[in-house]
Amino acid sequence: MLNSGASTIGTLSMAVTDLPQEIWKRFLKSIKLPQLSNFEITSELIRPIHGVRFADIQSFLGHHPSIEILHLYGVEVPEGIQPAPSLTVAILPRLKSIIAHPFYVLWILNCLLLHKKASLNLTDIGISSEYHMNTDTFDYGLFDDVLERVAAFPVGKIKLMLRFASAGESDINDWFENHISQMNDASTSSIISRLDNVTSLVVSSFWFVQFNWKTMELLPEWLGVFPNVTAIEFADQPEENVHKLQDKVFVRKVAMACQKAQQLGVGWEKIRLDGVRGLRN
Repeated sequence: MLNSGASTIGTLSMAVTDLPQEIWKRFLKSIKLPQLSNFEITSELIRPIHGVRFADIQSFLGHHPSIEILHLYGVEVPEGIQPAPSLTVAILPRLKSIIAHPFYVLWILNCLLLHKKASLNLTDIGISSEYHMNTDTFDYGLFDDVLERVAAFPVGKIKLMLRFASAGESDINDWFENHISQMNDASTSSIISRLDNVTSLVVSSFWFVQFNWKTMELLPEWLGVFPNVTAIEFADQPEENVHKLQDKVFVRKVAMACQKAQQLGVGWEKIRLDGVRGLRN
């Protein structure tokens, strides 16, 4: 059915069902969509014999260079391959936007950096932890590995999205504190402080990630580590988080910590930070 309408299909979104890996392999191998520009595949499966394998994702993406927008969630993250092997031929040369587990983002960024022309289109980069995994032990150091590549990207203005799915709030807080402490220690340098090409930052959370008092204390200083961010947005936040993020005291702290930031978005509200700084002065 998909192949019969291949010339008209520009968007394909699939939620992975509880089918054996071999079925998904045959399916992804058999479809060819030459006009595909937006591809999304998501899964909340945790059984290793079901779902989509990395090798099949790699093959599918390699045969669909037309993809411009890519969203992967819950597909296989192979053990013992960090990062994934680079390709001799540029993968996804038209890619403009990606959000995925750090493993996949790092793999694709590495491939694009080997082919400079292919990397010039990518301006939206999203890194996501995944809540159906064991989120209490998610390694946020994987985020740092990706940010090292982002800092090396030739694109001058990047919109970076960080999506947190940690069930243990301390996981996020520990990561925030690590970067703040690196900034306060003259002998170290946070990778975030070297993200000169990131001008827009989106902080996204899953519905159950509640910001506690410590998170709210750390956030302004952590945001201030980004050197050139002019727009900050908190997206897809639980309602409880939204109320905390819209608090006037918190907004003032962000405004003072992020002197280059002009706008703070929380839900539907857009706050001009220049005005907040003016009131503070």
